[in-house]
Amino acid sequence: MKNTKKSTTAAELMARLQADPDWVLQNAERGAAHNARLAQRLKEIETEEAPILAELANAGVKVRSNLADRLGLEPESTPVRTISDLVNTRDSYPEAIPILAKHLERLRHPIMVESTARALTVKESRGTDAPTLILEKLKQTDPCPAQSGDAYDARWALANALTVVGDENMVEEIKSLIADPGFADVRDRLKDALRHCERLAK
Repeated sequence: MKNTKKSTTAAELMARLQADPDWVLQNAERGAAHNARLAQRLKEIETEEAPILAELANAGVKVRSNLADRLGLEPESTPVRTISDLVNTRDSYPEAIPILAKHLERLRHPIMVESTARALTVKESRGTDAPTLILEKLKQTDPCPAQSGDAYDARWALANALTVVGDENMVEEIKSLIADPGFADVRDRLKDALRHCERLAK
């Protein structure tokens, strides 16, 4: 027997939901709660990022955007508006490294930790306090077995930074972390960091 039941389109379903006062109220409440969480998150990030940006501005740090390059435009150096500006530039910024490293110690929001770690994942960080501070920050993070979310992204970025800026003095400490079950979620990155550090030790 042929099924003559008419399927409901997405537009029809949405119209039906919007005609339901209870659904409309619940949807509005969900939207308000989401916006409140987003506003709180932005506030937390801005609180931590503002003093860093102020110091970068005082130090005269300016970079060019990679976006302008991709669009075929002549990029101009501009003051750093977010830490991501440093991540998304081909310019070097050695004068920013000590500022970023100093603030990494006090950062708490995982998004800020991640972006700062990524900004420190450059060769200019070698030979500064940054590698040691990155390793110490990594040791303070909690395991993320699910390997997802802001906290994991921050932890991964810290471990990944050591694959570029780690030094020969970190070999034993990194070996210890690799053997620690608490760092299983970033073990692959730590193994790459160990290889990098061992090459420097030769």
